[in-house]
Amino acid sequence: MGFNFFLALICILNFQPFLKAKNLETYIVHVDVQPDDVESWYNSFLATNDVTVPRILYRYRHVFSGFAAKLSPEHLKSMQQRNGFISARPERTPESHPATRPSATKGSHHRSVENKTNTASNFDMISGTSMPCPHLSGVAALLKSAHPDWSPAAIKSAIVTTADQVNLGGKPIEDGTNSLPANIFATGSGHVNPSRANDPGLVYDTQPDEYIPYLCGLNYTSQQVGIIVQRSVNCSTSIPEAQLNYPSFSIVLGSSPQTYTRTVTNVGEPNKSYNVEIVSPASVNVTVNPAKLNFSKLGQKLVYNETFTRSAATGGNILSQRFIRWNSAKDYVRSPIAVVFV
Repeated sequence: MGFNFFLALICILNFQPFLKAKNLETYIVHVDVQPDDVESWYNSFLATNDVTVPRILYRYRHVFSGFAAKLSPEHLKSMQQRNGFISARPERTPESHPATRPSATKGSHHRSVENKTNTASNFDMISGTSMPCPHLSGVAALLKSAHPDWSPAAIKSAIVTTADQVNLGGKPIEDGTNSLPANIFATGSGHVNPSRANDPGLVYDTQPDEYIPYLCGLNYTSQQVGIIVQRSVNCSTSIPEAQLNYPSFSIVLGSSPQTYTRTVTNVGEPNKSYNVEIVSPASVNVTVNPAKLNFSKLGQKLVYNETFTRSAATGGNILSQRFIRWNSAKDYVRSPIAVVFV
């Protein structure tokens, strides 16, 4: 049984004057109850004769089991003593930031993101994840439209393995905080290239159930994983974090070699071969077996193993980064590598 990792944006009507009059506040409540039983759990001790008060605003079913509801302090206190209660957080609506808007009056002053009023700038810019999120969401939507049979993991893999490593000027992508070449934790896989992502050649696909042993390997309990997947789970089987069939490698490396398996699916052309190119991180020896992948048909899956061995003392360098790349005559499939030494 699969489970959904996507959240929908939820709009809740604003009844602030009404809430103040009734001494009610909206809370997001997380409970250890099956989704179909949430409403009866709620009504069992918060039932009211006042049918004009719409208490439950929304029921959450996928990422966690719970609901959004209007509660009084007395109701909240009673709920916290109930079996199955996990947490309740007040709903908060962030205030709009006083960002700059261009003015029709030339030379007029504007409010900057630091709330400075003595600037004549027509706009201000601040970096963050607010814009990458909608851009990548749009790219994902385009890829899903072009490839309806691709899973979310396949779409992510296509984006990751085809990203550009340099900026539009052909120079290394810079860290916005110091204008120096950015490391892998700042750039991720690189700058998205939607055209190449539409034809990635190979993808690292992952089915929903494969995340269960991964979550168990992160030391979540069977109960906690069960809340996420909305069914009973036994964490008797788990995998290391780096064993998930992901299009990159994040390795915590000590003195012992580590080997991980990856499965790639051919989504390009039949009868195609890929040769591996290895650019090992400093102080690390990387080997890949086999070194060549021969595909005879579309949809075919092939497996390779990648081994990481510490080759030298790091001399105080706790992070090393490079990549492996599967090259064909037409395209390449690049997987970043980040190694942290312990």
